[in-house]
Amino acid sequence: MPIHYDEGKAALEALIEWAEAHADDRRRNEATTRLHLIDHLIENVLGWPKAQISAEEPAGAGRIDYSIGSPVVQLIIEAKREGVYFDLPAGTRTVFPVSPMARRARNSERRWSRSPDMLRPTA
Repeated sequence: MPIHYDEGKAALEALIEWAEAHADDRRRNEATTRLHLIDHLIENVLGWPKAQISAEEPAGAGRIDYSIGSPVVQLIIEAKREGVYFDLPAGTRTVFPVSPMARRARNSERRWSRSPDMLRPTA
C-alpha cells in the first residue's frame, strides 16, 4: 500500500528524533545501523513492503546490501555503519545515462501513482 507524504514525513521525523535520543547509547556497527535506522527508513518512511526488499544479493565479487522493487529493482542501497561515508573510487563514473532507465520504466507493467502525495509505485 502506498504511503502518503505526511505519513512518510512524520515517520522520518520520529526516526531522526529516536536516533538523536539514542546517539550516545553506543556506536552502531553496520548490522545495528541497518536494524535501527535503514530498515525503518525503507519500510516506514519510504513505504516499501518487506516482500519487495531483498538483502545481501550476490553482485560480482560482493553483495548488494539492499535491492528494492519487484519485479524490477528500482533502488539499491549500500549500508555502512553509522558515521561512515561511502566514497566512490577515483575515476568512477558518477553520472549515468537516463535513457536505459527510461526505456525500462516505459516497458514496465508497473505504473506510478499520479497523485502528488504518493511516494512509491502502485501495482
